[in-house]
Amino acid sequence: MNNRVKAIAINTAKKVYNNPIIFILIMACLALIGSTQMYKALTMGLETQLMVDAALAIINLLGIVIAIYLGANSIAEEFEARTAHILLSKPVTRKELVLGKFLGTWLASSIMVGILGLGSLIIVAISSGSLQWGILAATIMIIIQVGVVAAFATMFSSFLK
Repeated sequence: MNNRVKAIAINTAKKVYNNPIIFILIMACLALIGSTQMYKALTMGLETQLMVDAALAIINLLGIVIAIYLGANSIAEEFEARTAHILLSKPVTRKELVLGKFLGTWLASSIMVGILGLGSLIIVAISSGSLQWGILAATIMIIIQVGVVAAFATMFSSFLK
């Protein structure tokens, strides 16, 4: 991978995590996953399955929403702030800019999904007493899904500039 693409991707991912709302969303999702223990009386012995299903649904939903939000705003925001014009005046092609923005969006979304996946694994392990390794496999699949969604969102963002 080109150093310019790598620099754009890392800068895009860093810019996402400068926003404190991302950390609030992560903590809220982990609290929501942990709160599924309140429904033990309704599950008739399937508490662990409820926690795993709720955790994966929350991770999937948040990952997709964040990928759409970040991808749809990435390139249009650069052109609004006129930073894309500065970037493109350097030896950076449009393809490198779009690829860097996509990879940065996917990286930021994947880190968030990974944190939520590991947090869910720990929460479920603490509450049920056993590790549910299926959460990690599902988290990897969600990261791939988030990459596809981020690609489409970045593509539409490049058209909307």
